[in-house]
Amino acid sequence: MRKAGAGFSLIESLVVLVIVALLAIGSATVLGSVRRPEETVASTALHLHRRGVTLALLREDFGRTSGASERRLRITLGDTDAVAALGPSPESPLVSEYSIGTDGGARTNLYRRSGSASRQPAVQGVVGLDVISLVDRSGAIAVRSGTFSDILALDLELAFSWGERLRLHLPLGTRTTVEVR
Repeated sequence: MRKAGAGFSLIESLVVLVIVALLAIGSATVLGSVRRPEETVASTALHLHRRGVTLALLREDFGRTSGASERRLRITLGDTDAVAALGPSPESPLVSEYSIGTDGGARTNLYRRSGSASRQPAVQGVVGLDVISLVDRSGAIAVRSGTFSDILALDLELAFSWGERLRLHLPLGTRTTVEVR
């Protein structure tokens, strides 16, 4: 009589393969769920960066005094507003202008135009720019058409593509005349 060969039967081998497959699926699920928080952290960091860049640009352009005793702003009201910093006199050139627009990839951006240069996307993901009020020495003034002198600050609301809305009180730094149209 011959002794049976030392080895595993087909059934035993299939059971081992099923157990290994289940372990592989389980570990892939665990590793996948670990990666999702990393993606969320990266996405949140990108959103914070874009918000910070937007605030820094607006504060730099509208808050600086640049040696002028007087400045002018032009606000164009629409679905989303446009805000432009102008020089001290009506003959002065455009310093910078911010507006919302859509690029060729159908992404909404905050656009910035400086001087006579063409409009360039400044920050991707900003989908709304609204001027809430003008602030003078007596307090907030509702935004309506007209020219307002000695404006000290703007109250803006920015909307971002990830759903965040941010109100911003933007001191203007010098005596500013604001034209709203």
